[in-house]
Amino acid sequence: MNKRLSVLVAILVLVVVAAIVTRVIDLDEARCGPQKLPPPAWSPDGSQIAYAAVCNGNLEIFVIDADGSRPTRLTDNETPDSGPAWSPGGTQIAYVSDPPPDFEGPAQRSINVMGADGSDRLSLTSGSSDIAPEWSPDGTQIAFVRLVQQGDSSAGDIYVVNADGSSLSQLTDGPADDTGPTWSPDGATLAFVSMRIGNKDIYLIDADGSALTKLTDHPAQDRRPTWSPDGSKIVFESGRLGSWDVFVMNADGSEELGLTSHPFDDVWPSWSPDGQRITWARRSGLDGHIYVIESDGTGETRINDLRLPVMTPSWSPDGRRVVFASVGLQIYAVEIDTGEVVQLTGE
Repeated sequence: MNKRLSVLVAILVLVVVAAIVTRVIDLDEARCGPQKLPPPAWSPDGSQIAYAAVCNGNLEIFVIDADGSRPTRLTDNETPDSGPAWSPGGTQIAYVSDPPPDFEGPAQRSINVMGADGSDRLSLTSGSSDIAPEWSPDGTQIAFVRLVQQGDSSAGDIYVVNADGSSLSQLTDGPADDTGPTWSPDGATLAFVSMRIGNKDIYLIDADGSALTKLTDHPAQDRRPTWSPDGSKIVFESGRLGSWDVFVMNADGSEELGLTSHPFDDVWPSWSPDGQRITWARRSGLDGHIYVIESDGTGETRINDLRLPVMTPSWSPDGRRVVFASVGLQIYAVEIDTGEVVQLTGE
């Protein structure tokens, strides 16, 4: 009897220890600090948020529930992983994988995909330096930027690859730096930023690499184009007024309208899911606030009163919240209607 009791006690101790160890791992993962860029990525159904976090000195991909619960690590290897982007159906996540820290040779980064639970990982590119994956609206292709070394610096070209790694296509080719591709809602066209004439302007190109079109033409820098949900307009940042401000134009480049004009920087504009409003971050030193404005430039409203650094705000699919990165590169959410701010990651 004593022997049986001893065995039972030993088993119970092991179970308790295992539970404690598991809890410690969960807490460690919850404390991992999210990466600054790109923005936290909402799943299409709004139930989860994907982000990159530094854990034990290495970048990994995580997801959390929309309320900040259940942080789950999807990648766990010696190569830094970042830039998660959900497929339109929510079943896969594309991301960027860097070489391991001890890698010697030219910089290499690959575009990869995995299941939304971290399974079935597949490298789509290799032997190059590829960043910024962007899913096509139908989920069959991924656009990205391939960096090419040019002396002491690098320049980007826009590529497209099928989601299974087949049919790699180069859309832009030249010494200019082409970056930030984003698909039109119908999947026919991509907007991107190019340094073709010495400063950043916004261009369009068809998904097959044809019909290159210059949309903006200003001596100042224009960047971060984002399509409206119906594809009729593009919001972007411009430095033409002396600081970064938010502008909107028709998808053919006509009827540019300045939505903001402020001595502080207005950056990271993002469309509401219904296309009626635009949010952005206004930055003043280390402080920042999130604003919302109607797409016609009326009704500018500040929606958070906390003095927090604000980076990369992104609308939830239901249009009720905006998530952003802030203090300690942790992720926060703010309610559009009430301005209530909730910290989703970290302690």
